[in-house]
Amino acid sequence: MKKNHEELVEAIKRGENAHQFSLDQQDILVEQHTSGMTIEEEMRFFEIYAQESDALNAEVEANTQKILEDTERRNQGADNVGKMIGGVIIFLITIFVLFKVM
Repeated sequence: MKKNHEELVEAIKRGENAHQFSLDQQDILVEQHTSGMTIEEEMRFFEIYAQESDALNAEVEANTQKILEDTERRNQGADNVGKMIGGVIIFLITIFVLFKVM
């Protein structure tokens, strides 16, 4: 499952159609791993494969959430620095104007 996921990511990076690539992977999976299996064995194989797929999707989702949270923290930090710089500039302009008026 993980190998298929990595191949899919690489295909997406190359600009290939993710949906079509995934369908092709499924066809290969069926051809390579289920030939000679009984219906019950095939069903069990795909049940395990689906469980592994769900686990991998949960891992990818958790990693994505962590990246989003890290990005949000960085953006918030940059926003705070920008506000500080803006505040200092406004303060300096105010001081400059007050001294010009006096």
